[in-house]
Amino acid sequence: MPRFIAARHVDTNSLSSVHTILIIRLAPRLLFVNIRRMKLMRFLISGGSAAVVNLSVLYVLTDWFGLWYLASATVSFFVSILIGFMLQKFWTFNHRQSHHRTHKQFLLYLAWMLLYLSLDIGLMYLLVDGASLNYLLSQFVTSGVLAALSFFVYSRVVFISKLTGLEFELEKTINSYTI
Repeated sequence: MPRFIAARHVDTNSLSSVHTILIIRLAPRLLFVNIRRMKLMRFLISGGSAAVVNLSVLYVLTDWFGLWYLASATVSFFVSILIGFMLQKFWTFNHRQSHHRTHKQFLLYLAWMLLYLSLDIGLMYLLVDGASLNYLLSQFVTSGVLAALSFFVYSRVVFISKLTGLEFELEKTINSYTI
């Protein structure tokens, strides 16, 4: 008789203990994934908010105040950098305790945003003129690629922090189990 058809006696006590062990092993990992997912959601909301500020300031300065569109774009870009930095630092990456590093973080953020702008323009040029894609589709693709890269840069370069109590224990627990 094949093994998978053979009737076996299942001990419910041992089954529940196996489930308990799995839950104990998986719970910290699931919690950690949830924390990362929340950070990613905050990152997207912060970036989206900065983009809305950028477009709003651009519109107001150009259409309401009659400022030249390139001058408006420059002002709106730097205003959105300030808003984006504050949201990313204090809300997304929760860096309230590191006020002494704010200047350094802002300079790193600004440097990344200027590089981001250069990469955005370069990728847009390649996609529109090189691959003949629509400029809006190209901007959408470019923004997605650069947003993913930005999350990595912000979390690994700009807003680095040492793990605190619960985060350290959670990281240690997750790394100690292999499933």
